[in-house]
Amino acid sequence: MRKILVIGVDGMDSRIVKSLIKRGNLNNFKRVMEQGCFGKLKSTIPPITIPAWIAMFSGKNAGKLGAVGFSRLESDYRMKVFTSTQWKKDMLWTLLGKEGLRTGLVNVPGTNPVYKINGFVIGSDFGTFQTYPEDLGIKMEIKPLEKIVTNSQRLKAAKYNFKERVRVASELLKRKDWQLFVWVIRLTDIAMHLGDRRAIEETYILVDKYIAPILKMVDKNNWNLFIVSDHGARRVKKNFNINTFLKETGYLKFGKENKSLKIVRTLTKYKLKPLLMAGYRFLSRVTHHFSHFDPEAISADIKWDETKAFSLADTSSNFMGIWIHSKKNFDQGIVDSDEEIIKQDLIDRLMEFKDGKVRVVKNVWRKEELYPDSSRYIPDLFVETEENYAPDFRAYDKVITDNDKYIHDPYGIFIASGSDIKNKQELENLQIIDITPTILHMFDLPLSTDMDGRVLMEIFNAESEPGVRKPRFKKPVVHREEQTSFSSKEEEIIKKRLKTLGYLG
Repeated sequence: MRKILVIGVDGMDSRIVKSLIKRGNLNNFKRVMEQGCFGKLKSTIPPITIPAWIAMFSGKNAGKLGAVGFSRLESDYRMKVFTSTQWKKDMLWTLLGKEGLRTGLVNVPGTNPVYKINGFVIGSDFGTFQTYPEDLGIKMEIKPLEKIVTNSQRLKAAKYNFKERVRVASELLKRKDWQLFVWVIRLTDIAMHLGDRRAIEETYILVDKYIAPILKMVDKNNWNLFIVSDHGARRVKKNFNINTFLKETGYLKFGKENKSLKIVRTLTKYKLKPLLMAGYRFLSRVTHHFSHFDPEAISADIKWDETKAFSLADTSSNFMGIWIHSKKNFDQGIVDSDEEIIKQDLIDRLMEFKDGKVRVVKNVWRKEELYPDSSRYIPDLFVETEENYAPDFRAYDKVITDNDKYIHDPYGIFIASGSDIKNKQELENLQIIDITPTILHMFDLPLSTDMDGRVLMEIFNAESEPGVRKPRFKKPVVHREEQTSFSSKEEEIIKKRLKTLGYLG
């Protein structure tokens, strides 16, 4: 049984990869692509870090996992960061462990707090440094980005952290006691959030350079290799500010105007708004005037007794959730029998909305259309914007505002190589939820029938052992849903790191 190494490259975009290869860069990625299969990998809705990575390593859609972002909105309007207990029983390494197979995990989002598996774990960089077992014997010097003011210095620190994790991953890979090893590189996603196209390309080139020794290990030991990303990268020029839209259409009511909005209006009046966009992150470190850019602060400023719909969600992609302020889900909810009427009216208004003559919204879905098995922690509606627009929950003064930046694209990258894998094959119709079923099949283990993904049989050589075998299936095991929370200190650290990268404002 060949070992499988999965290198996750967070936010890596296939179009940028191809562009760099065409210009003579990324020789290591180019070689792996030529030796195996590659293609675009369709992410989750929304295509953000959580739920994408947990969907990848469970084979299940976000609705079944009960998470479409890093945090869940409680009935009392508090946002609580999801912990790994929400989905740990569904994870690939849990299934492998029951069959006696060992897994090594390094920096995989969704693994904090770390927990016991048949193998070893270094938790993700969204939380504090944790390992399982505690005496793993690994030390890392990690620079926390949330304590750094400027984006250029944050990116410099992120590169340092990446090199530290390369060192640790290389050391752990040399151990013999694993069958599956998963290492996620977060630098590429951080560059997308903090930098421009040049910064993004520089990190791709850096990653290509530093994975070279690891690829030599793959060749020497005849491992099967997957290189995957949870989403891609897309440049947009404008924000579609959903809470402002809801306010102007009469569905949301704010209380007394927050100081942040007064500052926005003043800077806009005197054409100094770029100063705000460049500096509000710095100013937020020394003043509370910018609380309207924080979802929990927005929640505190909403007049709940006059609000029928609102958005408080993780942001960074072209999808955004809208909640109906229903009596059944929220402590101060006011919507009851007219919920369906409100949903349809919002769908109609959103689809009709234009920025001048340009349509802003591409699609609006009811949650049950996307996730029939979804929990109350899933927003009632999902808005997908057109390519040039990024949806945003923050309370700006206008529905459409300028904001040149990169956000998550719904398609990441897929590369597979190894003795069992076809050569030089560009594939289509690949989904993030197909990774776990495919790996289970390679280990000759059955798939649970409640998995939404499929085995990618088209990647295998016809004469290879996994190419000859047919996938097997078993009945799913029903788990009792667990809801736990981080300590207040750990939760605050995670929220600060998410805000630093723009996920929570």
